[in-house]
This record gives sequence, structure tokens and C-alpha cells, in this order.
Amino acid sequence: MAIQLTYRWTRRLSMRVVKNGDVHVSAPFGVSKKKVQAFVLQHREWIVEARRKNAERLEKRTAFFNQLPLTTRTQKAEATERVRAEG
Repeated sequence: MAIQLTYRWTRRLSMRVVKNGDVHVSAPFGVSKKKVQAFVLQHREWIVEARRKNAERLEKRTAFFNQLPLTTRTQKAEATERVRAEG
């Protein structure tokens, strides 16, 4: 798991799991890397759950597109819109 740390004008630590499973952490200026590491370790279970949900969404999306014979641009656009509406 890759962790990307960004220092920003913010008041608290925050993190998100992006589609590829990497963790992006935003931290206020002056927060040590030790505190950031402790924050990530403290929320390890949340990260695992978020990565699992992302994988499930990707699996559903892939299954959806694999079952459809999308032959025209219109069909592809409609299918993409349905996926966006579901997720």
C-alpha cells in the first residue's frame, strides 16, 4: 500500500483511499511524519475496509461491462451513465 503525504493549510489530519488502493493523507504544516504514521496505523482497519469496498465496486463495474455487448457509442454512453448512477 502506497501512502502519499501532502502538507496543507488544514486543521486536522485526514485521509482517503483512492481507486487504485493508495492512501492519500493530508496533514497540517508542522505535523511530524511520526504522527502521520501513527494516524495511519490507528486507522488501519478503516483503510482495509475502504480498499475492500473499492475492489468490490471495481469488480461490479467490470462484471457489468463484460456482460453487455456494447457495439455503438450510444450503448456505451448509456451503460456508463447507469454505472455512475449506481455508484
